Amino acid sequence: MPALGQRSAARSHRRRRSPLRALLSAGVVSALIGGALVVGQTASAAEPDLARTGTTTASASQNDKDGNFPASNATDGNPATRWASGNGPDSDTTFTASLTSDLGQVGTLTGVSISWEAAYAVAYDVQVAQANPDDEASWSTAASETAGVGGTEQVTFATPTDARYVRLAMLKRAAATWDAPTLHYYGYSVFSFEVHGTVAVPTAGFDQTAVSVGAGADASVAVSLNSAAATDQTVHVTSADGTAVAGTDYTAVDQTVTIPAGQTSASFTVPTVSHGALAPQRTFTLKLADPSAGITVGSRDSAVVSIHPTGTLPNNGATTVIQNFEGGVPADYSTWASADSLKPVLTTTIDDTIVGAPADNHVLVATVTGTPTASDWFGFTNDTSPKDWSASDGFSFWFLGTGTGKTLEYELKSGGQIFDQNVVDDSTGWRQLTVLFDDLRLKGNHSDPARFVPSASAGFAVTLTGLGSGTYSFDDFATFERATTLEDFQGTVPIGSSTNPVGFFTWGSADNLATMDVTDQARGDVPDNKVLSGTYQIPSGGAYAGFSDNLSSSQDWSSYRGVRFWWYASQASNPASPTAGDDIKVEIKDGGPDGEHSELWAATFKDNWGSSSSRWKLVELPFSAFALGAYQPGDSATKNGTLDLTSAWGFAITFAPGKPTSTGWAVDDAQIYGTPAQAANLTVSSSKDVYIVNPGETASVGLTLTTSNGDALTSPVTVKYSPAAAPPPSALTSKTSPVR
Repeated sequence: MPALGQRSAARSHRRRRSPLRALLSAGVVSALIGGALVVGQTASAAEPDLARTGTTTASASQNDKDGNFPASNATDGNPATRWASGNGPDSDTTFTASLTSDLGQVGTLTGVSISWEAAYAVAYDVQVAQANPDDEASWSTAASETAGVGGTEQVTFATPTDARYVRLAMLKRAAATWDAPTLHYYGYSVFSFEVHGTVAVPTAGFDQTAVSVGAGADASVAVSLNSAAATDQTVHVTSADGTAVAGTDYTAVDQTVTIPAGQTSASFTVPTVSHGALAPQRTFTLKLADPSAGITVGSRDSAVVSIHPTGTLPNNGATTVIQNFEGGVPADYSTWASADSLKPVLTTTIDDTIVGAPADNHVLVATVTGTPTASDWFGFTNDTSPKDWSASDGFSFWFLGTGTGKTLEYELKSGGQIFDQNVVDDSTGWRQLTVLFDDLRLKGNHSDPARFVPSASAGFAVTLTGLGSGTYSFDDFATFERATTLEDFQGTVPIGSSTNPVGFFTWGSADNLATMDVTDQARGDVPDNKVLSGTYQIPSGGAYAGFSDNLSSSQDWSSYRGVRFWWYASQASNPASPTAGDDIKVEIKDGGPDGEHSELWAATFKDNWGSSSSRWKLVELPFSAFALGAYQPGDSATKNGTLDLTSAWGFAITFAPGKPTSTGWAVDDAQIYGTPAQAANLTVSSSKDVYIVNPGETASVGLTLTTSNGDALTSPVTVKYSPAAAPPPSALTSKTSPVR
């Protein structure tokens, strides 16, 4: 019987335009307060998995850049998650690992089921103990395997065995043959480890300790017994707020769940509320207690429910059309294929069924008439000289879907590299396909750190291979600016007050220092435009006033670059100096329970004209320009000193004091915009491949650092180095030593 206490730890290394403001309606509140919790039942299995309500540990678990694979993944009931030991030596040497399940009580066990990932054990023991698991003498071997084949293996004990602890002792790794005849060795990985048998007193637990639900849907939660009971059994379940709040984000739970006699599971549902696509993910916890006399509650007595944001996120940013096909097929378009018979034929035709298209709208048609084989490829390309797309955030085009379920691939080119995106043709009719530049990955190797560089764009291609032969229509290849409108003041604008600080409201060190209303005011060529406007006059000497926009529910702004809005300058004529004008403070409200108790981050802009002919000025403030404010209304937990933006509560603007007369102000179209600034990819290389020095001399090695955007470094970079294996002797003379 192998002793596991002294086994070597696993080494881990790489394995080969409408405002989006979510207000809670009275109807939704009513649904939350009065919504019923629905309970249902599922049938019991003849041989239950006792490990589901126990606790699982491992001798080692992988947690590195490739992912986190804890022991609990092997007994969570999810076939897609797995435990991994981490890699051992890449050679046929002894490397062991173990998974141990504590069932919580002694049961009569009949066997185990193991579902292996590709890294499986060809030799392993199933060991059991009734008590004292830290004492190796307590363990005995219930089954052994010396020729495991991976996949799902059912292990039946020769005779039923009474035990509380079950250990899978993995003794020998399977060899990977992908590089045959050279064999490679990794570690061990298990999708599921089930323990079968019965217990005298069934144990209750949540079927899943992590439940995910889209906001607005009902979360379905199951409570299971690890063995059926002869009579009805009950357990009480309650909820506790996390970042989700009962009555606002979900219906509070306080009820008894009944598992009928002979059954092993009962389920209930928890209604949730959607606060829009910008809402952050929120969580709450469910807890089991007060089991009936015939059962106990095991270690899986709590479950965390994660509410993910749902809804459509409109894009209100500007679009720049590259080709609209009104003049026919552009001359710089070309087609390609593995065989001439598959080369697409490009034409244009009139199609006005795209949303917003004029009656004589032209679209591009690509026709493939040949019959492709599995190895064929074909599509069309628009190669260009380098273009600067850095003023945009993404790429888009219209595609006429036919609902085939097949795959359309398109590629963008930059800096001599190709970045691709795949889309399933799963709907009929015209649809606009969009991708943010930040989301593009290197074709053929999405894990590569290389990123698309918009300032060096060199065109795009559409691969039709996945769609097969047929006729396909496209229109308006374009770049777009990402922007989401928080408020454009065209519809119903939420107006709050200092006593009801939700929506837009003014505030100050005294009453009536600032006024605010929604008014009609022209801005450029925007027809029938409405803005938020008012006046302010604030005495010097410490007085202050401004306005806030407090959201009713926090939003996740972390995927945007900054905040922007249109500002109407206070000067009646354009100042001669571009630096003239007061500094106006803007604050972002980040984190905390609400907009009045959040962490405040501040930046400023100049109150001056936007151009020589317009008092309207587009103010764009990247989040990187904001610094922690001196005044902080939140508690110590709120003030974490980091502009997280995952729970933003709105913004505030503070007017300039000391104006001799009442001064007018106006803002329009408050938006969040862009994507976070992308860090440049860095490549470090030596100036030479080999440096030759005489024995005893010191080699001076030159290093070259290249940035993907061509910019110089703004801060120092430290490069670690170590000796590498020497080249073969035939490559060097006897008096030289390589230094790399």
